[in-house]
Amino acid sequence: MARYQFQPANFGLAFLIILSVVSFDLLSKMIIVDLVMQPPRLISLTSFLNLTLGFDSGVSFGMFSNFFTEYPALLMGVSMGIAFLLLAWASGTKSLMKAAALGLVSGGAIANIWDRIQRGAVTDFIDFHVGDWHWPAFNLADIAIALGAAGLVIASLRKQTKHAHNG
Repeated sequence: MARYQFQPANFGLAFLIILSVVSFDLLSKMIIVDLVMQPPRLISLTSFLNLTLGFDSGVSFGMFSNFFTEYPALLMGVSMGIAFLLLAWASGTKSLMKAAALGLVSGGAIANIWDRIQRGAVTDFIDFHVGDWHWPAFNLADIAIALGAAGLVIASLRKQTKHAHNG
């Protein structure tokens, strides 16, 4: 079993990405809520993308919203714990790609937690659609989480491919 070894460069990269994601996400939400959506409305940007204002009190796409409305501290505590575990994982990995991906996931989680603490729900405003079919509205933190998850999958596949060629 491999021992944990702190990687300062990967910690720094992950931490910088976390700060960037949190800053851009919270700034975008503030601009949308306080400026763009005054009054709240639907703004069509392209044939497949709108801006619309929504608030998600659940985990993802409104799941478990009733439970977490009654116990918001539980959701915030679990989410913060996961975010800090991801930062610890990022600071121990030797892969820059994995550290960056973990920074994206952790930054997105922290930004949404912060938003939930401020507003009581996560602010969503990006509405992607094809015809009349709409994906649930999302925000920049959600994009960071999805990109980070994809990065973790790619890093894992690259590692498996490298082992297969060396084995």
